[in-house]
Amino acid sequence: MPKDAREVFAQNLRELLRHTGRTQADLVRELGLRQSTVSDWMSGKKYPRVDKIQLLADYLGVNRSDLTEERSAPKVPGTREWLREGLVARGCPGAEELEDHQLEAILESMDLLVRAFVEKKKSR
Repeated sequence: MPKDAREVFAQNLRELLRHTGRTQADLVRELGLRQSTVSDWMSGKKYPRVDKIQLLADYLGVNRSDLTEERSAPKVPGTREWLREGLVARGCPGAEELEDHQLEAILESMDLLVRAFVEKKKSR
């Protein structure tokens, strides 16, 4: 039986927050949202407007459909599946044939780059 759109959105949002290590409080603080609004989304009471869905998708590094569509497991940023899908979508030759250890090496490199940027920003 199909789930209600609000319930699907709430489940996907909770799962993506969990996988990215973020909280409701982070959404409120970093995106300037009201606590009651975020709480209503998280509980499936209300469904956000399209502009808010896009804001959340951008913040979480996913497509809007990862928030709005029922799926067995959302593509979580930082996973091998997410990386492979992104490389294929961008037309990277051979992306489909990359082995798990190769994808892990790319993800580790990405983490190092992010850490370097964060450190540089802190030192300013």
